[in-house]
Amino acid sequence: MKVRLAFLGAVVFSAALAACGGGGLTSSVPSVTPAPITSLATSAPLSSSASTPVQFSALGNGTSSLLTLPAANAATSAKVTFEESLPSSLPAPQAHALAVPTSVGLGSLSVLAAFELQVNQTVAITQSPAFTFTFLTVPTTSTYIIYLDESHPATGWNLLLGPGVASGSTITFASKTLAPPLTLEAGDTYAFALVTSSSNATPPPSAATFSGTKTVAYTYGFAYDYPMPGPTATAPPTTLSYNVTESVTEGASPYPGTSAPPSVVDAHVDETDASNLSSMTYATDEWVGNASANGSFNALLYAEQQLETSSAQNPTFTTIYTTPQLLDQYPESAGNTWTNSPQANVAYSYASGDAGTRAINADGTYTDTESVLGAPVVITDSADGSGSITGPFYGGYVSSLTFSAPSPMPSASPNVNIAINFYAGGPSPVMLSEPVWYATPPSFYQESDAVSAATSFPTACANGVATSGNDVKRTVTALDTAIGFVETTTFDTYTASGIPVCMVTHDVLSYAYDLQGNQPFFILYGPLGVQVVTTDETLALQGGASATASAFAAKRANATVTGESMAPTIAALQSHQLSQFARMRLTREHAVLKTLRTTPINALIHGGLH
Repeated sequence: MKVRLAFLGAVVFSAALAACGGGGLTSSVPSVTPAPITSLATSAPLSSSASTPVQFSALGNGTSSLLTLPAANAATSAKVTFEESLPSSLPAPQAHALAVPTSVGLGSLSVLAAFELQVNQTVAITQSPAFTFTFLTVPTTSTYIIYLDESHPATGWNLLLGPGVASGSTITFASKTLAPPLTLEAGDTYAFALVTSSSNATPPPSAATFSGTKTVAYTYGFAYDYPMPGPTATAPPTTLSYNVTESVTEGASPYPGTSAPPSVVDAHVDETDASNLSSMTYATDEWVGNASANGSFNALLYAEQQLETSSAQNPTFTTIYTTPQLLDQYPESAGNTWTNSPQANVAYSYASGDAGTRAINADGTYTDTESVLGAPVVITDSADGSGSITGPFYGGYVSSLTFSAPSPMPSASPNVNIAINFYAGGPSPVMLSEPVWYATPPSFYQESDAVSAATSFPTACANGVATSGNDVKRTVTALDTAIGFVETTTFDTYTASGIPVCMVTHDVLSYAYDLQGNQPFFILYGPLGVQVVTTDETLALQGGASATASAFAAKRANATVTGESMAPTIAALQSHQLSQFARMRLTREHAVLKTLRTTPINALIHGGLH
């Protein structure tokens, strides 16, 4: 070390002499241009009580910054790196893959600066960081802060803040509330990028629009060409086809229950089904909310109400769930599974004044009480498979239909016994018996929900947003032993970065009884397939990215989880479809009851009982 110091001293002394012109000595010391500074790193505390400002001087491109770290639920320290650009190992952010991408514009994204953050222990924050950038040349397009969990890159880039507020040479981003809180894991690296789009940001449209096609096919286990079939025996078309348009907006309808859950949002869906023969319209409100548990975010459906606005009957159906329905989980991870209880209270009404209520139990059985043409009707579906439909029917002649539990049970071939009961003074009950048409012991409600990742989207879902992503599949099978049907509904909601790109629905409703006067019997029954209604529908997101995400996220102030701001849209689409199928069943049931109520007694006598 002394030799080195002596040598340096000699060099300095010689240089001094040369500067003074002494000794005839000369010296040539080459100048060195320092490399431009592309990143700066520092350690900073995270307080449990106050925010912490972290100031960075200018990088080589002249950009400086102030990062304000929020208070955390526990004190710790963090390593913060300020960078001109993102590390090459990270995926490049793409506008179309962001949550709420339309608010950023759909052009390519340019990274103007970036931060990487690591914490020494796991903490949760309820406020986002705040950012201030000072430039030599201020960007002329809108700027945004996006973030990525580098340890889980599959969750993608997420829009966090923006657009920034420009003033002179600075752009600032104020902190915002994060609900649910964002967990920062010890050892994980979180990237925050300042980006601008090649296309100027445009205000998001007022609605997320989906369009596609729907087909409804009918098949029958009986013929319509009986002798003297009557005026109601004309067979409907085999298949009906529709072009469908749905728009999802944030509604303002009051919650239909006694008190609205906290942070609930009204997601409103307007649908038009147009064919060459007719056009039908539906308006549905779904009250959705969120809950966080174990680091996940759950999209919950609390209640729904649907009105068929194009119908002269003007049917309105309202459902309030005892336990909110879980429709999606974020982050959407392969292998995530869940199920729901059908327990709910339903109210419905028609323009004619007919109305009713239905109490659905946790196992899917129910009791339905309604008024039809001014007289009461009660339908009961019981856990052992028995059920009843009480009248009066056929001008007060028939008092009820009762359906036994499968008997004997258990049995290799159990039967269902049906009794047509008459009022006092009438004949003895007419008894009918046929092999049971449903699995025993009966299961009235089954549901399975699961997330599959890396799924290629169906061709019908092509809309320019994405061609692959996650498939959130929901399958529900319901049994009704009184009205006599089995229905299986499958929803495939295809998402990319949490955005619902497309939804494919397949529903098969198969009846074992026919009471509508389509044939010359009071009740026609047998195995499943007396009537089968098959509905297939595909709806694809239009216009690139969803619009309503920003409105929902603004009201709930929590777009922190991938796709979270789109959760109301996903919930709205599924709930709207479920409401339509429920409306179809209940309106058919209502038509059945009106037929039984208004058919004269001589039709029963001359048409036969079975």
